Amino acid sequence: MGLAASQARLLTITTRKADCEYQSMRLSHQKIALSRDMTTLSNEYQNSLTKTKLVYDFYGTGDTSTPLSYSLMMTPSILNNNVPIMLTNAEGRVVLDAKYAAAARAAGIPQEGINGFPSEAIRNAFLDALGDQGIISKTLAESLKNITYDPTVGVGTSPSERIITEQGNLDALKDRLAEVSTSTLSIPNFDPGTMGEAQGDGKGSQISTVTRDENGNGTRGAETVQELDITINDLLGDTDYIWWGYGDNPDNYDQAETAAKQFAQYLEEVLVPWLNEQLLTVLDIGDADQAAALDYALTETMLYFGESIVDNNGNLQYTNSHVIGKDKDHEDNRDKVLNYFTNNDTDLGFVISRQHGGAWHGLWGQGDPCVGINLNNVVDVYLTFFADSLANLESDYNVLTGANSKANSNLVTSDDDYLYTFKVGSEYSSANLAASQFYDALFNQLCQRGWVESGVDKNGESLVHDNEYIQEMLANGMMYMTTLDDDGYYYQGNYSTNSYVKEIPDEDAIALAEAKYQTEKQKINSKEETIDMKMKNLDTEISSLTTEYDTVKSVISKNIEKSFKRYQA
Repeated sequence: MGLAASQARLLTITTRKADCEYQSMRLSHQKIALSRDMTTLSNEYQNSLTKTKLVYDFYGTGDTSTPLSYSLMMTPSILNNNVPIMLTNAEGRVVLDAKYAAAARAAGIPQEGINGFPSEAIRNAFLDALGDQGIISKTLAESLKNITYDPTVGVGTSPSERIITEQGNLDALKDRLAEVSTSTLSIPNFDPGTMGEAQGDGKGSQISTVTRDENGNGTRGAETVQELDITINDLLGDTDYIWWGYGDNPDNYDQAETAAKQFAQYLEEVLVPWLNEQLLTVLDIGDADQAAALDYALTETMLYFGESIVDNNGNLQYTNSHVIGKDKDHEDNRDKVLNYFTNNDTDLGFVISRQHGGAWHGLWGQGDPCVGINLNNVVDVYLTFFADSLANLESDYNVLTGANSKANSNLVTSDDDYLYTFKVGSEYSSANLAASQFYDALFNQLCQRGWVESGVDKNGESLVHDNEYIQEMLANGMMYMTTLDDDGYYYQGNYSTNSYVKEIPDEDAIALAEAKYQTEKQKINSKEETIDMKMKNLDTEISSLTTEYDTVKSVISKNIEKSFKRYQA
């Protein structure tokens, strides 16, 4: 190869080698960049393993399917008990999304709030604006405007206190019960097979109605029945009442004990709970005292007619019972029983006829011994316990035990002037009333606290609709949850102290991060393998070019040496 050709070849090799070295360096930098990407990806994945989310467990069952969201907090529903849950900033102002903020502006609610009490006109303008913004329908907005505005809800009262109530005496209560309670209860005849063999007409238990005249004399119905359907007002009657009893063979006092136990069991398990349920439909339980009084009445009534009837050994006790007719004078005993079960209404509890020996046709055809109870006394006792509990057990009303207990007790049902507080109907649907309470409470808070509008994301959507954003703001103390307390006022607090809000691992986000990690890792590994292959090929080419470079350089050196020797000669 000539000198000129060798020099040209050497220049080509040098250029190619430099290019290969440059490509190798560029690939090396790419590999370093991939290493940084892999480090970032690993860090993101590690961080995602501790990622959490906020869920709202209204029923306290451990449910994790309902995320804490702005819509859940600011839309009336059973999950928020139709009471707004608000996000507030450090200054206590309510954070609103774009639609709510537009409604507040349209209603003329200043961002700094209103001093004093807002007017119903502003509230109605707010409802109209909610309809215009599509938060509620315009039809619903018109309906809610027809419901009287409540300026106190959320600022001293809670929505549950907006029950419309009236007061009235026992006659008014019975009228209200007749309007709303259509439930009947069947008083049964006990199966004689469970109580021993009874004979004649006296098998099992029987029911007899008693009518009392103006002089207090009672007249038993012409016939007894073995089953009777009654309403609660049947038990509140002051002239007609119901005796329920059992008669059996002579000397079969054990069966009377069994009857008394079964009566007591039926009262405890069926009649008194039914009575409680019926009265719950009309009596106002809008506060803790009323609810506690009903619970007290339920418990004490069942104790009075139930557990105290028999002792721990199953023997009949007479604490709330009156025993008559212990002698063997059949006819005299019969007169006592008939008189007691009709004309003499002095005992509240069970009345028991006990005669050893002798056969006579008693109250139910064959009724010695026998046991019975005035069922109207049950509701008298219940309402008396209720009234006494409302007065913190310091009223003049009381229920005594033993013989002549009714004569010595002071029953509230004997007081025509005692006033019961009961719920009355509403012209509004429960759904509309709940919505009215919700938006009245929100309106009152906006006026009292003021408001701010949430920022928006790159798509123009309000940030508060991003659950992760809400969580981040709550965790960083940039926002707080403001909720209604038992005293009827709203208080601002940390989400971690809210009993309905739980922070749990975000399994979906963790799974998504893991999938992303594996996918991106695979991509990075694939790129690295490609780069490694390219760098290996470049290294091979550079090594070959280096060898060829040395060879050509040696040829050039020899040609130059020959040239100098020729001219020296």
